Amino acid sequence: QRKHSQITSKINSRVISANIPGVVIKKLKKNITLSFTHNDDNATNLKCVFWDENLFNGTGDWSNEGCSIVRSSSEGTICTCNHLTNFALLFNLYGEPVPDKHQEILSIISFIGCGISVLALLLTLLTYSIFRKMTQNSKSDHKKPSRKLRRDNPSKILINLCLALLFSNLIFLIGMRDYTFVNTAACKAVAVLQHYFLLSSLTWMAVEAFYMYLALILVFKTYFTHFILKCSLVGWGVPLLIVVLTLGINATENYGKLESGLCWLKDYAFFAAFVGPVCLILLINCLAFVLVIRQLISMSSIQVNKKEKNSTIQRLRGAVGVVILLGLTWIFAIFAIGQANVAFYYLFAVFNSMQGLFIFIFYCLLKKDAVMSWKRMLPCFEEYGEKSQSSSNSRDVLKDTK
Repeated sequence: QRKHSQITSKINSRVISANIPGVVIKKLKKNITLSFTHNDDNATNLKCVFWDENLFNGTGDWSNEGCSIVRSSSEGTICTCNHLTNFALLFNLYGEPVPDKHQEILSIISFIGCGISVLALLLTLLTYSIFRKMTQNSKSDHKKPSRKLRRDNPSKILINLCLALLFSNLIFLIGMRDYTFVNTAACKAVAVLQHYFLLSSLTWMAVEAFYMYLALILVFKTYFTHFILKCSLVGWGVPLLIVVLTLGINATENYGKLESGLCWLKDYAFFAAFVGPVCLILLINCLAFVLVIRQLISMSSIQVNKKEKNSTIQRLRGAVGVVILLGLTWIFAIFAIGQANVAFYYLFAVFNSMQGLFIFIFYCLLKKDAVMSWKRMLPCFEEYGEKSQSSSNSRDVLKDTK
C-alpha cells in the first residue's frame, strides 16, 4: 500500500513481471495485453500500473504511464501497455470513477456547451474589437460617436478574460480526447496549457474586481501609468509562474493522463497548483466585491454622477455573475468525489458551458452601445431600428394631438 498526499492506493492483483535483461522496451508498435484477477472484488477506481524505479528520487513508485484499462468487471480487469516491466492492478481509496453510462452523456454536454461558449466568446471579442467607436443611444443624434470602447480599461480587461476562456475551451474541444494522444508529450502539453488558461481566466476576474475597487473606493486618486500593462503582468504572469513552478518541481509526475482519459494535473499537484490558487483568487474576488457593493450603497447623488453609478452597477452585476459561474464550476469539480460525484460532474459540465454565453449576453446583448453598433453595421438591424424609431415618433405625435 502506498500513500502520497491525500491519495491512498492499494495493490489489487498479483504482480506480473515481463522483461528482457539489459534491455528497456518502451513504446511498442503493438501493445501487450494483460489479464488480472481482483484480490478485492469491491474495489473501485482501478488503474493499470507498473513499477517505475525512477520516481521519487530513485525510491520508485507505481505509475500508469503507457498503460490503460481495456475492460473491467467484478471478475477481473484486462490492461494494455506499450512497454515491458513490472505490472499490477491499483485502485484508489480516494474517489470513484464516473460510470460508463454517464461518460458519453457528459462528453456530449461538455462538447456542445463548450462549442456554444466558444462561439459566444468570439462574438464578444468581435464586438469589442471591430467597433472602434461605440455610440450613445441619443435621441438627438443616434450616430454621434462617444468614447472608444477598446480604449477604456474595463473593456480591455474583458477582452483579456474572453481570450483566456476562449483558449481554455478550444484546448478542451481540440485536445482533451483519448484518441488525440499517441505520445506522452502531447498529453502533458495539453494539461499544461489547460492549467495555464484556466488560472488566467480566474486571475483576470480578480483584475476586474481590483479595477472596480480602485475606481470606487480610491476613486483613482493616485494616477497609475501603464495600468493595463501592469494588469497583464498579473493576469498572464501569475498563472505562468504557477505553471512553471509546477513543471519545475516534478514535470514527469505533476502533469499526465488520468484514468478517465483526460490530460490534467495528477494527484496532489491538482490540490497544490490548482485548488489552492483557485480558492485564494475567489476569496480575493469576494472581498473586493463586498467592498465595492458597500461603497455603491453608501454613495450619494452628490458624490458621484448617477449615470456613472448605473454604469458601475451594470459592470458589477456582470463581473459578479461571471465570478459566481467560474467559482461554482470549479467548486463542483473539486467536490465531484464520493457517492454524489456523478451529480457534481453534471453540474460542472453545465456551468462550465455557460461562462462564454453569459458574458456575451451580459456584455453585448444587454449593452445598448454594443447593440446600436451592430444595428449600424448590419442593414437589416439598422432598418428595423429606424422603423421602431419612426413608429415611436408617430405614437408621440398622436398623443400630442389628443
